[in-house]
Amino acid sequence: MHEPLRRYWRAAAISIALAIPAGSYGAEAARYPVKPVRLINPFTPGGSVDIVARGVAQKLSEAWGQPVIVDNRPGAGTTIGTGLVVRAPADGYTLLTTTGTIAVNVSLYRVSNQSCGTRCSRQLQRHARSRGR
Repeated sequence: MHEPLRRYWRAAAISIALAIPAGSYGAEAARYPVKPVRLINPFTPGGSVDIVARGVAQKLSEAWGQPVIVDNRPGAGTTIGTGLVVRAPADGYTLLTTTGTIAVNVSLYRVSNQSCGTRCSRQLQRHARSRGR
């Protein structure tokens, strides 16, 4: 494998691992995950982000002993898939793969209540502001 590709995979795996919420501590944290994990990919199937997401999902499945399901939800500049993750319960079983577009989308698109909701819009705006500092 070429060195740039190896670094990309390593960075992708670290990003996913750091994005997983700690949840609770103690015995509860030791049991995570106890059910399948859904990895939302807001990009088209077969693209570069999808390929990385499937590779990361496979490695996480092997490490956790639970299936990690890649769910492609492309469209609207990634706001459809991102909206699904924002509306999902905050239990750590719905994760998001993304690129830098998540920070740009807030300034480009007006998020409507039909696609994502005001909660999603506020969270994306906070995320974009924190990345801009």
